Amino acid sequence: MRYNVFGRTGHTVSRLGFGAMNLPGVPFEQARDALNYALDNGITYIDTAAGYRNSEEIIGKSISHRRQEYFLATKTKMRDYESAKAEIDRSLQRMKTDYIDLLQIHYVNQVQEFKAAMSENGAYRAALEAKKEGKVRFIGITGHRPDLLAKWIAPGQFDQVLFHLSLVQPFALRELIPAATKLNMGK
Repeated sequence: MRYNVFGRTGHTVSRLGFGAMNLPGVPFEQARDALNYALDNGITYIDTAAGYRNSEEIIGKSISHRRQEYFLATKTKMRDYESAKAEIDRSLQRMKTDYIDLLQIHYVNQVQEFKAAMSENGAYRAALEAKKEGKVRFIGITGHRPDLLAKWIAPGQFDQVLFHLSLVQPFALRELIPAATKLNMGK
């Protein structure tokens, strides 16, 4: 397995991560075995989201006893403070952990969504508060609009950005990847 330092977080993670979005689609035993197999074979980055059905619960039941072995990323799609704060706490309970390595404000694709999340009573405030309390180590943002994400990360308030990149949609190559690289962000 190959490893990289994950941007300015200073944490070393496997280049290959385990995306847990589809864990709820298989029997629990298969999901548990897959997660443990990943850890046994050097994968140290586990990615999930509160919105991925019961993926967080599966992670908690399957590998919470191995928590020191992986970097855990989850997401909130909530835009307001109260809802995001409650979701962060639920995620911690579901995954049976005291902290989330990376909390991402998820699927932000419209200017009004970003403004809501970043407002005084927005999800970003809940993430910052959770970070102060030691519940969250780093804060990221995800979306499918590389042009907007490049602008939104420019002030440096996020540690990571998650986006799609493919041969048929290489848009992130123009602005977003250079901006994230300049800021030494996890990507």
